[in-house]
Amino acid sequence: MLKVATIECPFDKTPGVAGARRGLPRLVGEVRYATRTRAGLLRHPSWHRLHRELASDNIS
Repeated sequence: MLKVATIECPFDKTPGVAGARRGLPRLVGEVRYATRTRAGLLRHPSWHRLHRELASDNIS
């Protein structure tokens, strides 16, 4: 984690999580979720799969 650690938050609104660590994206994964909350957060998110064929620089 130390090699990819960063202090910049990738989100417009910084989540208020104490002790959170951030790393530069190197892998692309797919997360499924039931719906979004009124605040725009994911409700019941769960990991689905890793996309090895996609590069993190090509994702917007």
